[in-house]
Amino acid sequence: MTRRTKHEWCELIEEQKASGLSAAEFCRRNSINDKYFSTQKQKLKKSAGNFVRVAAPAARPVPVSTNGIKVRVVELEIPSEAVSETLAILMDRLGR
Repeated sequence: MTRRTKHEWCELIEEQKASGLSAAEFCRRNSINDKYFSTQKQKLKKSAGNFVRVAAPAARPVPVSTNGIKVRVVELEIPSEAVSETLAILMDRLGR
């Protein structure tokens, strides 16, 4: 059995949601025990309250300016019990 971190389970759960497949079908295609997948999903849901999905905004053309750099501020609300896991996911996604 493959051992996975909380971060890896969060990624798998997000992949399953994005795939449009049922959890059972996603698990079958990825050789994951569906009962264990369900157990991990429930454990993470309880410990984190809700998953925080971090995604890049839709790409829009940005005019190049010689006046400097434009910074857009985004506000994130993260449940206190899920800060470390959520920040790990955020940093991973920003690094891509």
